[in-house]
Amino acid sequence: MAHFLHFCRESTDATRAFVRDEIVKAGLEVREDEHDRDVLIVEASFELLTLEAEVLRLERPLANADENVLQHKVPLMAQFKASELEKFDGGDNPDNFFSPADQTRLTWSILRRISPSLSLEILGHKVRNTDDPFIVACEHAEPPVLICARPLHKSKEFRQDIERSIMVRSFVASREAVNKIRNYFGEEVALYFVWMDFFGKMLLFPALFGIAYYTLRPSDASVVEDPFMPIFSAFMALWSILYLV
Repeated sequence: MAHFLHFCRESTDATRAFVRDEIVKAGLEVREDEHDRDVLIVEASFELLTLEAEVLRLERPLANADENVLQHKVPLMAQFKASELEKFDGGDNPDNFFSPADQTRLTWSILRRISPSLSLEILGHKVRNTDDPFIVACEHAEPPVLICARPLHKSKEFRQDIERSIMVRSFVASREAVNKIRNYFGEEVALYFVWMDFFGKMLLFPALFGIAYYTLRPSDASVVEDPFMPIFSAFMALWSILYLV
């Protein structure tokens, strides 16, 4: 999954060439955007992604999992090694081996590992912190070199499919929708939707019980005199325990 770097219009050609050279030295492929010369498209080859995945100790599902594991639909995971690519699920399909979320993470990791260089100061840009990663230093330099550095989303049709998955996930529990969100945005974002789905379902119980309670309770009874209050309190205490568990 490609990233784009958006140069400030005030950035000189010498500064842009320097940034481009530093990125190329890291093994990444760069090209200028067809419609905007201020935008630089950065991509990582599959070979470079596999090497970075090994550096980050990324875990991937194995191709030949135990039958007992497959019955429970839980893939057998192992730390990725580029030299053992064929042992991992999808190793024969480089285009789809890494999910968009993994590609984004790996490419960004490569960009961040480019060592910051004092050459920015030689080119007239004051670096805020010499320990910042190169891309971060370019964004926060004075004057700034980059406006931003972000992942480049896929086609419009692909984004619409993801948006539909999010809408489905908002109302219906769907493993397929969660997997699409996870593969594109990452596990943290997918976990948010799974959590909100669980949270919404759990709130149904006190909501329905509360409606029944307020319908049946005597209108003129105080909290102390209400005969249903102990039942409602006990229910809420039990629900709280089950909710946290």
